[in-house]
Amino acid sequence: MAGCISCFGRFSSRKGTPGRKQGRAATPVVPPRPGDSSKWATLPPDILSTITDRLPIPERVRVRAVCTTWFQSLEGPCPYFRDGRPHLMINRYRDDGSDLRMARPLDGEWFSAPLLPTAAGKVWCVGHKDGWVVSVHDLDITLFNPVTEEQVKFPRFYDMPGVDVKALPCVGKVVLSCTPTTSPGGVITAMALARDRNIAYAKSTDRNWTTIPVADDNVVRDFVYHNGLFCVLCSGPVDWEEDDDDEDIVRSYRRSNMSMLSFDESGYTSISYKYVDRLEGGMLSLASSPTNDLLLVLGIPEEHSAKYSKFKIMMFQPTQRNKWVQVEDLGEHCLLLDAVQSTLLPVADAAGLERNRVYLGGLYMSSTNELVVTTGAFDVATGASEPCFPSTSPLETLHDVIPCWFTPILS
Repeated sequence: MAGCISCFGRFSSRKGTPGRKQGRAATPVVPPRPGDSSKWATLPPDILSTITDRLPIPERVRVRAVCTTWFQSLEGPCPYFRDGRPHLMINRYRDDGSDLRMARPLDGEWFSAPLLPTAAGKVWCVGHKDGWVVSVHDLDITLFNPVTEEQVKFPRFYDMPGVDVKALPCVGKVVLSCTPTTSPGGVITAMALARDRNIAYAKSTDRNWTTIPVADDNVVRDFVYHNGLFCVLCSGPVDWEEDDDDEDIVRSYRRSNMSMLSFDESGYTSISYKYVDRLEGGMLSLASSPTNDLLLVLGIPEEHSAKYSKFKIMMFQPTQRNKWVQVEDLGEHCLLLDAVQSTLLPVADAAGLERNRVYLGGLYMSSTNELVVTTGAFDVATGASEPCFPSTSPLETLHDVIPCWFTPILS
């Protein structure tokens, strides 16, 4: 609020013009004394608007979040975010266009936000990083900031082997090396996944995407930008083995491998790490921690269901024969997990969320073969789960969506 209050010094009071007949004198506005905040909410809307119109967009959003009166009085450039708490973002598709529905955990307050770069046809949100969202519309890939409305265009997605450009979305996931917020004026590198065997990369200054070969017997499970490298997790061919206690039981699993990709002007270099851990789970999602640790989240589904009941978090140990070691304490962090990616977030930046929790905003296939949104908060240490939205939240009734967590950057 210091930025708002200090603006009073920038404007002089309005005075009558000499020689002109004055009308009825306006009631003078007396600013509150220092330390007296009781009258700030009663500022006339026209004066408040005059002040906020001179402020940068993120500051205008902050001013509107000070109190209910200011929020209702001001029409900000992005009036949808009161604070920087994570929001569950759900993209809805309609014949007349697309929009976003968002809700914050705990209060479950839903609102619609026409924040997409385009409203024509289906727009898919396939990635997010540091307050920016990656959208796919037809073959266009756009990085945009819902708060500031800035956009960065990537090359159109043409001529990638094995990709059906008529299938929607033709790109299922995009991971960024940085954003204009974290690297102003820098070149952004992105990696994209089309289906489960086709990955490519491009810089924001490129004209085309460059494909990266994946072995025919491998499936790309996930990838993340970590410590200056793109890490790609693949599963190899299916192996079978008999149960030691019961010869009639045959189990299947995939041995995995991981490649770390570095980029330079001449292309990319692959540094492969091989390991044979049997990563059992219905979902595998990579995440990079603020301490430069590489994490793997395993989602374990309920019995006879595709709905996840618990999660296991593993940490990659390249110095210990490339093993994954289970993590039972995330410290002062929580993990936001959605249908696109995993994000480790300090609880200090996520007011209302608790430490050592996995907050899920995902999808599962219902008994009627419909994709249904599922949410929950899972304790990493105990495995206990609880709702992260009120029971009245209409999440379970939404279909044909891709939920993802979005944390607005308001500073």
